Amino acid sequence: MHREKARLRLIGLVILVLGLAAAGIVYWHGTRAQEADLQMQEYQQSQARAESRQMQMLYGTSGGLLQDFFDSMKQPGNQAMVIAGTSIVIAAICFYLGRPLPKDEEVR
Repeated sequence: MHREKARLRLIGLVILVLGLAAAGIVYWHGTRAQEADLQMQEYQQSQARAESRQMQMLYGTSGGLLQDFFDSMKQPGNQAMVIAGTSIVIAAICFYLGRPLPKDEEVR
């Protein structure tokens, strides 16, 4: 019983460390790639405005909101936050399930 709980805590620690490292790498790589192409950014912004306008014309406000959400998920900061948040939640679940039982709740 104690071995399984220790294994869950170890898995939680590994997930947390790897998730935070992956988030850092995604953010670092994404921001370096964005700095390199300033002219491409201008083109992409004008393209995104045109796509957003067409989406709102076809699907209304909800389509525009959905398009804005997906456009924001293309940013490296937002991607890193999702990766970090997901790894924190999964690690927290592992830590919760791997916590030691109080003396009166131990299975005999």
